[in-house]
Amino acid sequence: MNTEFLRTYGRASRVIHARFPIIFPMIALLIVTGLLELTGLDLAISSLFYDVQTESWPLSDAEPWQTIDEYFIFPGVILGIIATIAGAIACIRWQWNDRARAAVLLTWVLIIGPGLLVNASLKPFFSRPRPREVTELGGPKTYQPAFGFGDQVHHNSSFPSGHASIGFFLIAPAFTCRKRAWRIGLLSAGLCYGSLMSLSRIVQGGHYLSDTIWSLGILYVTCWAMATLILAVQYQRTRPFVLAIPDEAPQILRKAA
Repeated sequence: MNTEFLRTYGRASRVIHARFPIIFPMIALLIVTGLLELTGLDLAISSLFYDVQTESWPLSDAEPWQTIDEYFIFPGVILGIIATIAGAIACIRWQWNDRARAAVLLTWVLIIGPGLLVNASLKPFFSRPRPREVTELGGPKTYQPAFGFGDQVHHNSSFPSGHASIGFFLIAPAFTCRKRAWRIGLLSAGLCYGSLMSLSRIVQGGHYLSDTIWSLGILYVTCWAMATLILAVQYQRTRPFVLAIPDEAPQILRKAA
């Protein structure tokens, strides 16, 4: 990666940052995570949905949470499939218009965010026990905070939330829009949708609040990074072509004449 592209990437990052701030949301995420753990709210919020007398999660199989848990992943998956097909067609036709860039962004955000980072890397790495698995809430395992390591490695752990990540994937279309009203509308819709999926996982004992907000953070950063990269590539493609002529060229041309 040459210095010219780094400068172009820096220029693109300033443009994207003006639309979608990155520093403040990440600081806020770290502060909220710390407060959830220091105050015990992370475990306390999950305990609200656990029935001590029956030692069960009453809302686990109740509606609408069961339907949300089973079917609300499909809009994100379908959007990703459509984007992948559209992106592949654009590549075959050598197109690089707004639609092609949007398709590429959505495809790679889905692959990197919910795919590689959340489900393939972080969940098996941390192996955090789910709320329904810890001793405080009727399970056999020891409670671990966010970024804490579980007693044994398994690929379906609590941190971060896979369902929440595919729900918050619906914020990605906002990063493809130039008009501010569309960005705000799509971002708000994606946040509401992901929050609803997050709530369904919390009431069922599948995740802590910290699991879900970190899924949002991961998706937000992934969208931001991909939007910046695609804009930087666009800047590189549209910059004027300048023929590099060495300083001694005029003298050589005069001698040749």
